[in-house]
Amino acid sequence: MEFRILGPVQVWAGGRSFPVGEPRQHAVLAALLVDAGHPVTIDTLVDRVWGDSAPPAARRSLQAHVAKIRRALQSAADSQLLVRGGGGYMIAADIAQVDALRFQDLVARCRPTTVDEQRRASRLREALGLWHGEPLAGVAGTWAERVRRAWRQEHIDATLMWARAEIRLGNATTALGPLTALAEEQPMLETAVATLMQALYAAGRPSDALDRYDAIRTRLRNELGMDPGPELRASHQAVLRHDMTMLAGGPARATEPAAPVPRQLPAGVPAFTGRTGELAELDRLVDATPPVILCVTGTAGVGKTTLAVHWARRVADRFPDGLLYVDLRGFHPSVAPVAPGDAIRDFLIALDVPSDRIPSSPRALTALYRTALAGRRVLVLLDNAHDAEQVRPLLPGSSGALVVVTSRDRLTSLLAAGAHHISVDLLPRDEAVSLLTARVGHRRVAGEPLAANRIIDRCARLPLAITLAAARLATHPTFSLASLADDLEHTHHGLDVLVGGDATTDVRAVFASSYHHLGDPQARLFRLLGLHPGPDLAAPAAAALMDAPPSQARATLSALARANLITEHTPGRFTMHELLHRYADELAHATDPEPERRQALTRLADHYEAMAQRAADLVEAHRPTCHRSEPRPTTMDSLGTPVQALRWYDAERPVILAAARHGILDDRIVELACALAELFDTRGHWHDWAAIVELALAVARRRGDRAAQACLHRGRARAAVWLNDPDTAHRHLRQAIARYETMGDLIGLAHTTRTLSWFLGRQGERHAAAHHARRAVELHRRAGDRAGQGLGLNSLGWQHAHLGDYDLAARYCTEAVRLLDEAGDRRGLGHALDSLGYVLHLHGDRAGAVEHYRRAIRLFRETGDRYNEADTLVRVGDTHSDDGDVAQARGAWRGADKILTELRHPDAQRARERLARTDHATRVRAPVTA
Repeated sequence: MEFRILGPVQVWAGGRSFPVGEPRQHAVLAALLVDAGHPVTIDTLVDRVWGDSAPPAARRSLQAHVAKIRRALQSAADSQLLVRGGGGYMIAADIAQVDALRFQDLVARCRPTTVDEQRRASRLREALGLWHGEPLAGVAGTWAERVRRAWRQEHIDATLMWARAEIRLGNATTALGPLTALAEEQPMLETAVATLMQALYAAGRPSDALDRYDAIRTRLRNELGMDPGPELRASHQAVLRHDMTMLAGGPARATEPAAPVPRQLPAGVPAFTGRTGELAELDRLVDATPPVILCVTGTAGVGKTTLAVHWARRVADRFPDGLLYVDLRGFHPSVAPVAPGDAIRDFLIALDVPSDRIPSSPRALTALYRTALAGRRVLVLLDNAHDAEQVRPLLPGSSGALVVVTSRDRLTSLLAAGAHHISVDLLPRDEAVSLLTARVGHRRVAGEPLAANRIIDRCARLPLAITLAAARLATHPTFSLASLADDLEHTHHGLDVLVGGDATTDVRAVFASSYHHLGDPQARLFRLLGLHPGPDLAAPAAAALMDAPPSQARATLSALARANLITEHTPGRFTMHELLHRYADELAHATDPEPERRQALTRLADHYEAMAQRAADLVEAHRPTCHRSEPRPTTMDSLGTPVQALRWYDAERPVILAAARHGILDDRIVELACALAELFDTRGHWHDWAAIVELALAVARRRGDRAAQACLHRGRARAAVWLNDPDTAHRHLRQAIARYETMGDLIGLAHTTRTLSWFLGRQGERHAAAHHARRAVELHRRAGDRAGQGLGLNSLGWQHAHLGDYDLAARYCTEAVRLLDEAGDRRGLGHALDSLGYVLHLHGDRAGAVEHYRRAIRLFRETGDRYNEADTLVRVGDTHSDDGDVAQARGAWRGADKILTELRHPDAQRARERLARTDHATRVRAPVTA
């Protein structure tokens, strides 16, 4: 079977062409054929076939096209040539079967100067004879056009190489036709005109050669305002002087021994696994025009070099003029980084530049290096670069060379100058399992899957750590995976287990090589981050740890991110993987005295408490936090609105939970728990809230702080109500009420009584709920708390609505709206409007209900209360549904479902159940058609 893509996409077998299908199938087949013999990932195929206009169902369409192509190929050759593998598909064809690959192979075999001239001309004639028109004819899209442009240039280069070979063989007349056609097609291509001049002179037509020179010189001056280049001027002078030695058509010269083509890449990993996404991205970028610089960056031990070498070896055949490699030792633990000049000298020697021609001046060195690479298709792999300054002198000046740089530094200035970036992160779990399996064998991993996952977790999915753990297992075949997992969990944070034979295969030493390149402020913050409980932090928290201004903390965090010791995983928030966290903690305990570590954590706790108090004041301005301490000096975020306060809570909740579990917040846990009560409640994080309260209650009991206990018992009761645990709710409410009564705290007692009313109402005890709501109103009145009276009246109206007394419910809720509006309690006003809308809905005034609901929703949005916005949207949908307006109802329910899903709120099923019921009803009512 033969595949043709240097022209229309065609499949030939047995001397005849076989149809492939529609144009899109031609595109899929072409996208596979350019990498025949190698798997092409699905993402790469989608990008090549559809580009930026890929439809949502592109992957499914691709599978359908592949199936049709597979059937067509089977009918033509009765064999399985299109196979699945490597995360995509592959055409199992060799170079000889694909005209484009055969063309490139023939041309590459003609480049060495040792090739016999006759053989060179013959091979190039064969290569040029493979072209049947416009390459990839009929295949649309940006990828196809990029490939066409690249191949046209290769065709031009091959034509000129063939013409020069024919001229040297004395066959100048044979070359005239193709050269003339090329010069007419590319009138400004000086190389083509220079070669045509040489052919004309060698064919006995010097005057025609001089006419060609005059014509292009005039055109260059008129259209571009420039003179002919050196090659064209040299050909002109040679014709004028009848200097046969300067012309390609002069007497044949003895062929010099060819310089060896450099092939400096180190050996790849035999069992390379994973990194399918990164490999696909590299494949995509190498097709870019021009793919000058690819920066592969990531943290220490993440496998940047392994990935870069593996990929470079995979695409080596695209670079017939050489593969250059240097380990720049940017982060070597004991050896200084390689100076750019030293690397250039080694490269020039590899490129067969005589040593006496290599200058000593750095500027002259770089200039000679770029001159040596001009016009060559080479790949330059600059491994382990320290920073952009070390790399910049090693960058070629021509677009024919591809540079791949690996570094722990982000190389920001190179990216700003147009380099492409490939970030290498921790392995996805499936690829981590594959790596462990490849090293220790499927049987052992399959026999202990849980232990295998424990090993991967303790190695933080870091390739170097997994490789070292696997080496330990491989050298101890009787060890169980569980025993290694235990060692990793208990032996000095696991770092002592992850040791290889030298500094480059010792996890601690690899991390140290990055750490020791840090300045003092960065090193100190890195150590302090080991004390932070995680999973991430923002600049204000880092400033608290450092005892420094936020601006200094941000600059220091950015420096650590550039060094890939931490990651800015979302704007303004930084994290590090577990092994680096353990290493930083180890450094902190070894370097920083215990009083300094304790002070740093105290500042951190002060920061979170102050921020929590500020957030609580914004979200619940009319509910004074029941228990708070005197404010301490700390670094504050700029929280100015309830929305910003809730965003702060969403970002910091996992951190506060981790800090609480680690005991870091014990001195502040009571104040934090009381401050965060409404925020946990609003977001529906009741399991987390219950856990925090239990920790805080234990501290409050140790202190003998009855006021704090009362506040926390009430908060624990609210969480229990939401978690459908009535016994726990009742027990904590009794204890809260008893403590408030003992202390004579009317406001605390009023809020708790209102919570009791809400709890009893949810239990179906509506009369008792109304009784306690009325008592809460009276307690708030006695305390002079008008906003509290409004909240109590709202609760009272809500209970009467459920008792069926709509007039009384409406009166109470209307009064609640007035009081809360006067008090400026926007969130409480939203609740009262929602309750009044509910009463109007039950009373039959659905238009009035929707109007009140919409006012409530505006207030909830204003205060950032997304849960109650969703709760009210559910009721808006119910009202429209009762009116028979299913479309409006579904719109409201979808809005509620979107919010609750984003919040991961347990109430998300409420909206979904309503949507599902309308879906079912629509299907039931749908007419049956024949």
